[in-house]
Amino acid sequence: MLSNFKIGTRLTLAFALILVFVVAMAIVSFIKMAGIQRNLEQIAKSNVVKIGLANDALKGFADLKEALLSISSSPNIGKT
Repeated sequence: MLSNFKIGTRLTLAFALILVFVVAMAIVSFIKMAGIQRNLEQIAKSNVVKIGLANDALKGFADLKEALLSISSSPNIGKT
């Protein structure tokens, strides 16, 4: 079928077919990247809350440690 066409026409059709594939790949890539961006935003939002809670817990433990150390190193322990 293609052998009936001139070489210029066959080259044009081949180039057009490659161009269609490139455009299709670009569209699919754009859609996939948009999905990845949405997932990344969801992960970031949920992790920010968890990291904040973990930091609050660490601060609480550090405050508790300081309080216990200050109590245990007090010179008035055992004296009434």
